[in-house]
Amino acid sequence: MTSDGGSLESLQRVRKRASSRRLGGRLGQARRKRGYTQAEAAALLREASQGELRTTQQTISRWERNVFKPMTNELEWICIAYGIRFEWLVDKKGEMDRKGLDISQFHHPDLK
Repeated sequence: MTSDGGSLESLQRVRKRASSRRLGGRLGQARRKRGYTQAEAAALLREASQGELRTTQQTISRWERNVFKPMTNELEWICIAYGIRFEWLVDKKGEMDRKGLDISQFHHPDLK
């Protein structure tokens, strides 16, 4: 039991949901900072992963709204494609930007 009478288990569930909500917010923040629409971000992820990911605009939207949580391999590709650090995305530790990463190698026709 916690000091306010709630169970430790319910407190852990609340923290997990809050953490998940923050992940969606950071995904949207990183995408917008790069200037991508959700459709462009989906195309970039498909291109960067060489077809491993089958992301759509709807997938990006669901991740950002915390309807679904990306799998670990999807998070890794997001970090590569957006040029952000995994630790920042998952735990908000450190800086957002990865230094020395050139994402201009991805030339998808749907991107600006």
